[in-house]
Amino acid sequence: MVARSGLRWTGIVGAAALVVAMVAAPASSATAAAGARPSPACDTVRPDARSAGAMAKRCGQRVEVLSGRSENTQVFANPDGTSTFTSTAVPARVHRPDGSWVPVDTTLRARPDGTVAPEALTPATRQLLDAAKRAYTTRTRDPELPIPAVAGFVGGWVLFHDVLPAVHGAMTSDAIRTAAYAVDVPAGEEINGGGVKFSPPGSPDAGQNQRTVSVVGQWQAVETMRIVFPSPFAIAPPRLELSAPRFP
Repeated sequence: MVARSGLRWTGIVGAAALVVAMVAAPASSATAAAGARPSPACDTVRPDARSAGAMAKRCGQRVEVLSGRSENTQVFANPDGTSTFTSTAVPARVHRPDGSWVPVDTTLRARPDGTVAPEALTPATRQLLDAAKRAYTTRTRDPELPIPAVAGFVGGWVLFHDVLPAVHGAMTSDAIRTAAYAVDVPAGEEINGGGVKFSPPGSPDAGQNQRTVSVVGQWQAVETMRIVFPSPFAIAPPRLELSAPRFP
């Protein structure tokens, strides 16, 4: 018999964790009989809830349930038989085509030199980033994509590649808006490392992209923009000079 406890909320950085406590089922006689065999090494991840629960109890540590992992969520089996579910407000990891997961790296948005780091991009997106760089270099002779160019490319790509082809019937503003709300691009599939999923109508941040981070860039020299806020993404402090410009 499974006993259910109430739900309690605990804060985590950037998100909230939903904790659901459940009483573990007793071990079967077959499991007890297998005690004579050598015990497998303690892992931190197991493919399903049953094997994760058994390992967590035997090893005295929490074990992640791989089948419960997503861009935003993780499920852990605890040694006392309870389970912990965590959910982040923004994507924390990227699911690669080969089935592996990699953390979302904030340096994807900008390196100190203003270029994009492609570590967590999908293979197809890496190819797209390379194509964008080649096109930009051909027109400007600049070997790297600066921040404004990356932002402009992503916005144009989403509009012409994801939104407009999904419009049904007449190309009206309402039809474009409906198509935009239906776009669902996982994190890691845009060249800035983000994805696309707009908050639905009626929500406090309706129309905002849930799979990217808003940053503030400041022009700090000729043709040089640097991200100055928020601090996890900042590559330079903001300049607040108030002196009037000098003219010859």
